[in-house]
Amino acid sequence: MNEPYILFPVPISELKTLIHETLTECLAAASGHKSDDSPDGFISREEAADLLHISYQTLAKRTQSGEFVAYRIGSRVLYKRPELIAALAPTNRFTVPGNKRGPKPKLRAAA
Repeated sequence: MNEPYILFPVPISELKTLIHETLTECLAAASGHKSDDSPDGFISREEAADLLHISYQTLAKRTQSGEFVAYRIGSRVLYKRPELIAALAPTNRFTVPGNKRGPKPKLRAAA
């Protein structure tokens, strides 16, 4: 604290770039998540559960039922990000074959 600070004029564009790079590095370190640099978009079980907003146990159950496809590489279980996102496509639960609830009930006209 005894050393004097000397300020040099810095162009605003360089300052913005420096702040952006620093914040990006800090956020990446704080989140603990890897970037999308993994080949073929593979992500870990924890990242898959976070992506889908479900618990780890629900992810395991849905993987066993065949809803999601998991890839084992050694002792690691990985998921492909594009496949998980594709599995989230909306469906109409009343028109899905084999639905236990049956068709959507029709409303009766009031007499």
